[in-house]
Amino acid sequence: MSSRHRYAHTRRHSIHSSVDPIQLEVLVRDTAAEPVIINDLADAGLLAFELFSIGMTVGALVLLDERRNVVAVLLDPPLGIDEMLRWAHEPGLRAEFHQVLGILARDRIIEAPPADQDIVAYREAQEMCLALGVLWLDLLVTSSHALQSIGIVCDPDSVWNDPVEF
Repeated sequence: MSSRHRYAHTRRHSIHSSVDPIQLEVLVRDTAAEPVIINDLADAGLLAFELFSIGMTVGALVLLDERRNVVAVLLDPPLGIDEMLRWAHEPGLRAEFHQVLGILARDRIIEAPPADQDIVAYREAQEMCLALGVLWLDLLVTSSHALQSIGIVCDPDSVWNDPVEF
């Protein structure tokens, strides 16, 4: 099923920072569509590839409930992951979430160890999630044809190493 059928609509959400208001595109799942569930890295990769098909160019912050159902996707956020995590908790967003998946879009993925900046972003997001009381799943660096899981590469406790049971 295509992403266009899974997401009924998008809405603009305005976040007010100390400098300027920021507009976010928030994808909300169509309640009539099957839920999008991220059980494993393959599911996360498929979602990342689908987001390219609906116009993702920079990346996304995927918000999931406690059973890993996608509740919202912040598409092409203009800020760093740490700032996005802080603002994802804003009351106006109206997306209750317990887990987070970050996606960074790239033109191509090189078969090599992750870039230092991606590892730093992974660790910062992991710490931010811990401080906010939510589970950080991973940071996927992806093109429209390939992906790299920063969690699998640099975290021996990656969530993908354990089976999910609900």
